[in-house]
Amino acid sequence: MAAGFLNAFAGHHYDTASAGVELGDAHLLANEVMREIGIDISDSKPKGIAEMVRDHFAYAVMVYDPAKERSPIFPFAPKLLR
Repeated sequence: MAAGFLNAFAGHHYDTASAGVELGDAHLLANEVMREIGIDISDSKPKGIAEMVRDHFAYAVMVYDPAKERSPIFPFAPKLLR
């Protein structure tokens, strides 16, 4: 959802990546909620969060409380927003 918001409102300024603690398609409820406000994330297929730990990001944003507890530390993201 965070990547969907950023892409919708400032995507021309940022590159985004989406990850989840569990592999698979974006959560159906997230798709529905975002569609209600005019943002389509149905094509997003999040990577596994473990795949992205070594990537360099300016920001890492966690939006789901259980994910915060199960997420690794992002050593190459100077700003971690929870």
